[in-house]
Amino acid sequence: LAPLETFLDAERTKMLSKESRQEIVGQVVESVCDKYAEMARELVSTVKKTEASLNRLKDRQGKTSSAGIGDTDKICRQLYLDVKELSLHIEKLGINVKN
Repeated sequence: LAPLETFLDAERTKMLSKESRQEIVGQVVESVCDKYAEMARELVSTVKKTEASLNRLKDRQGKTSSAGIGDTDKICRQLYLDVKELSLHIEKLGINVKN
């Protein structure tokens, strides 16, 4: 969102009405969030497939899967933290973030 903040701080942009600025912010934030969600879904899907393949390989080799937190869980937790941080930045731009 840094490029959006830079855009909003530009002198020319400050001449826009508050409504126009909020409309631009809303559209950019929605687009960024949609793309982020798409990329996060793809990442989790890929990690799950990779983890499943590695587990099948371990099973064939007679190795036991390690108990504990898996890569998918770690990545999902990090994505959760990233979304919370993104929400804070979005709220600073004046957009009400829903859960």
